[in-house]
Amino acid sequence: MLPRGPVILCIDDYESSLLGRKMLLESAGYQVLTASGPRQGLQLFTSRTVDEVVLDYEMPGMTGDVLAARLKESRPTVPILLLSGDSSIPEDKLG
Repeated sequence: MLPRGPVILCIDDYESSLLGRKMLLESAGYQVLTASGPRQGLQLFTSRTVDEVVLDYEMPGMTGDVLAARLKESRPTVPILLLSGDSSIPEDKLG
């Protein structure tokens, strides 16, 4: 059996975006966990081993920058990629 690649957690409220990212990343050898919103994403992040997070900025209930800050409080060394398909991410939210 081939070794499995790093685990990436994808969090997005659009199912089609999650499915597309999952297919793309798995075809590149990554293991992919998906969450359809911030609460589910936070739960998966705290209960599973995750090597990286790909996170949507615009989500109902909690924006991506707020969720990213909460994830960083839990595990500050895990890289987080913040994406937005609808709008640009404000400069003051990056960093």
